[in-house]
Amino acid sequence: MKFKLIIFAKILLLALLTNVATADTLKLGSMKPAESLPKDAQIVTIGFLPLLIHGLDISTNTFFLDTYVWLKWKGDIDPTESMEFINTVDRADFVKELLLKEPSILSDGSKYQIMHIEGHFFQKFMLNDFPLDKQKLSIFVEDSSHGYQQFSYVIDQQASGIGDQLEIPGWDIKNWNANTLIHDYGTSFGDIDSLSGGSTYSVAFFEININRPSSYFIWKLLLPLLIVLSGAWMSLVLDPNHIEARTGMPATALLTTVFLQQGYTDNLPEIGYLVLMDKIYVLTYILIVISLIRGISTGYFNTDFDDPAHVAKVKKQDQFILGVQISVFAGYIIWLLTNL
Repeated sequence: MKFKLIIFAKILLLALLTNVATADTLKLGSMKPAESLPKDAQIVTIGFLPLLIHGLDISTNTFFLDTYVWLKWKGDIDPTESMEFINTVDRADFVKELLLKEPSILSDGSKYQIMHIEGHFFQKFMLNDFPLDKQKLSIFVEDSSHGYQQFSYVIDQQASGIGDQLEIPGWDIKNWNANTLIHDYGTSFGDIDSLSGGSTYSVAFFEININRPSSYFIWKLLLPLLIVLSGAWMSLVLDPNHIEARTGMPATALLTTVFLQQGYTDNLPEIGYLVLMDKIYVLTYILIVISLIRGISTGYFNTDFDDPAHVAKVKKQDQFILGVQISVFAGYIIWLLTNL
């Protein structure tokens, strides 16, 4: 029996080690900033001018973008033929329209092409700070046929920007950023003759930094919650002999708080962590339950409401509990906001 237990323990340990190794090697590749340009690569200057963004959907991590993209290059490789927008999500509605029938020749001898791009793009939204979250709307461009040593992007920082009519309802646009990356897939894609053991490509990205206005947090989410919480707190102001009201008000506030939380979570994707607003609601639940327990305990343990001195003592305790709750709630909100 002891021998069987030892064998079982070894098998279990081996299985755990195998799972850990699998988790460590599950994802291949990396994407990091490009620090220098390859010596013999064809350099392609790329620029962006987003005109329209709509359909921003937090629940599906997507948005629709209408933008101009232009390319300038010297060399035999035509980047318009093999360029790929690697974070598009619906190929059926993706449009890439070349605005010049043939690349034009600039005064410096460079070839020039401009295109009109429309489509849905994927963006992983991080919601830890919701509803005061800051998001990035990004597009990533990569050449699908030529490696980093053959072909590299450079951003046209001077001419790139954001269209003057670009607005995103419900969001404030802060700024934009564009840069180049090196995308190493970490695999040879089955090419056994590959000397590098992997495939590395140049990537250009353009991102728009946005954030929700603070008014959304204050007036649409925090204010209704404060009104409901104040209703629970009012039970601590009532005379101790009003038992039904002192228990009914926090109970009603508790149920209302559940529906308020459900109202904003319906617009969020299924996530496994608490957002900023969830953390505020957790404390709100605790404070409402404390008010409810106080109302129940006052009616259960105190029956001598005809004694003015006893009633004054209970009221003084209620005022202390109310003051502590208000201080804790206000301090907690300030602490959360200062740690964003």
